[in-house]
Amino acid sequence: MVDFISSSKQKVCIVIIDYAGLSTDPVNIQLCIRNNDAIEKLIVDCFPFTCDAVEFERCRILNNINTLSAFNCKKTPRQRSKA
Repeated sequence: MVDFISSSKQKVCIVIIDYAGLSTDPVNIQLCIRNNDAIEKLIVDCFPFTCDAVEFERCRILNNINTLSAFNCKKTPRQRSKA
């Protein structure tokens, strides 16, 4: 995925399930966004748990690290289903 994003000429929107699905460190997320110009948005899909989805735009993430405070959760990803 990282190779695809870093070589993409088109804008990319990353969709993750729950905040811990990407990273629990807002600084790492901000750094990833800063280093990959193609990433335009992050969408956190919490619909299975809270009937909600949250959108984070690139400019807001880069201008204010506090935008990503919800990612500072230090929890393990939620179990979606059992196989």
